[in-house]
Amino acid sequence: MEASGDLCMDVGGAYVCWGDGLSNKGCDGDLCVTPRTTPAAPPIGGWRCSGQGDERICRPRYPASSHFRCSGDTCIQDYPRFPDDGVWECGDRAGVSHCRRGYKPSGVVMGPPDPGWLCNEGEDGHSVCLDFAPDTPNGETDGWECHYQHGDSVQRLCRRNAVLPRVGARCRGGCPLGARCVEDFCVPKRPNPNCWLDADCKEGSCLFGTCDATVSAPKNATPMPTDDMSSGHH
Repeated sequence: MEASGDLCMDVGGAYVCWGDGLSNKGCDGDLCVTPRTTPAAPPIGGWRCSGQGDERICRPRYPASSHFRCSGDTCIQDYPRFPDDGVWECGDRAGVSHCRRGYKPSGVVMGPPDPGWLCNEGEDGHSVCLDFAPDTPNGETDGWECHYQHGDSVQRLCRRNAVLPRVGARCRGGCPLGARCVEDFCVPKRPNPNCWLDADCKEGSCLFGTCDATVSAPKNATPMPTDDMSSGHH
C-alpha cells in the first residue's frame, strides 16, 4: 500500500509522505514510508518521479541531464541536473542535492522547472531547492557519495561508498544527522526549503535546506551547508 499524506515525494529508494495523524502501516508519527515504486523496464539511468496519487508521473532521467561516464568506482556527470535554466549554487549533503539561486535575471524567459525538486522562494528573491532523489550512476539509490565540482564547467562526481549514511538509503545501523530510521530507510523531517547556511536560521541548524531548531549549530563551524558547493547553470 502506497503511503499518503499532504506532502509526498521520492527520497532515495523510499517513497515518503508527511502529514498529521498518519496511522497506516509504515507510519511513524508525522510521516509514512514505503519502498519507492516505479514502472517496469527501467530506462538507462532509471526513472525520475514526481507528484503523488493519480498525479504521480515517472519520466526517464535522461535527456534532462547527461549520463555518467565511469572509470572504476568513480563516475562523472558532465551536465548535472539543476532546478531550472537559471544560475544556481549547489552542493550535496548525505544524498540530498541542495541548490540556491539569487535574483531572477530580468528580461530572460525561463524554461520550465525540472520536476522532482522542492523549492521555496523568499521575499528577497532568493530561491532554495532540494532534490531528495538526485541522479546517481546506473540509477542506483544507494552506495554512492556524490558532490558538485567546479572547473571549466560544473560537473557532478560520484564515488562508490557502501557504508556512508545517506538520506533515502537503508539504515544499516545509523542515519545522517537530521534523519531518522523508519521502515529501515533513513528519512528526514518534513522539508521546508528555507535556508542555505546555519546563519540563515534564527535558531538551530540548516539541515537538508530546512531550519531545524532542535539541532544546535556547531560553534566555530565552517559556514557551509554541504560537503561541496559549486556554481553553474543548467
